[in-house]
Amino acid sequence: MHPGLNFATKETRYGYIQEKNALKILRKSITPALNATWEAVAEQHLPTLDRDHAVAQLQSWNLHIFARRVVNPDNDPSQHSSNPILPSDILFLEPPHTQAVETLG
Repeated sequence: MHPGLNFATKETRYGYIQEKNALKILRKSITPALNATWEAVAEQHLPTLDRDHAVAQLQSWNLHIFARRVVNPDNDPSQHSSNPILPSDILFLEPPHTQAVETLG
């Protein structure tokens, strides 16, 4: 038996409830290519939306990337560094889901 779970009461050792037969929906995501830009990802994965709107949607779904602090190596305030998307990032292509899906059986 896993030390953090108590299957009789469906509670973890830390008091979190375990949902039996519930599976969270995974969000559609990608790991971007080297030198990917918000615009390129928007055009490829959200082609039906206006590009500016698609970029805004992607950025709102990926605040962990968009709001990441960028260090300006020259310390020049006149240079506006945009937040690069790294190949190691997980980039969500849809908003968070609000429900759990019930599994069968």
